[in-house]
Amino acid sequence: MICRLIRAFRNAIAHANWKYKGDFSGIIFWARKGNQKNESLTKWEVNQEDLNFWQALSRCTGYVVLTELRDHKEF
Repeated sequence: MICRLIRAFRNAIAHANWKYKGDFSGIIFWARKGNQKNESLTKWEVNQEDLNFWQALSRCTGYVVLTELRDHKEF
């Protein structure tokens, strides 16, 4: 993952370092900006619009991959 925000988001979800915003309009999460384990966690926020886009993008990518694999039956 090239974008640090997306990588930080993935790591926060994987390690349960997140919660919904008070009005459920997005997610607040804590992640390290770099790769050092001794680095402190930084607070990040993602709004619902961005979450919707990321979900749609991941579903579309998954659909394309499955469609291509289905069309190549030698797998």
